[in-house]
Amino acid sequence: MPRAMLSVMVARDPLIERIAEAQRAAQARAESLRTMLPALARELASRGATRVRLFGSLATGSQPHGGTDVDLCVEGIDAAAIADATIRVEALAGARVDVVRWESASERLRRRIDRDGVEVGT
Repeated sequence: MPRAMLSVMVARDPLIERIAEAQRAAQARAESLRTMLPALARELASRGATRVRLFGSLATGSQPHGGTDVDLCVEGIDAAAIADATIRVEALAGARVDVVRWESASERLRRRIDRDGVEVGT
């Protein structure tokens, strides 16, 4: 089969098209979540956060997927308030948000956040 014909056949493969569409949707979702970061940081600051850092795949630029979440490390929020703060930022983002308190993070996680974390301004 001629190469040109093969490339046309491959480009029209429904599976490849679905995968490509899923990747485009995941990338768009990741960009949308990144644009929400200042609003999420403001909400966390209103609840006592003195510092907010993004870490994980959105911070490192890893290939996003349909279930990509937002990983935030906060300083200053009381442990008793973290659950309510998480619920609120998830509602704002329309996505899963993992909020980790710096004060209770493991040493291993702290090193990862120090290495890959990105400050989120309000």
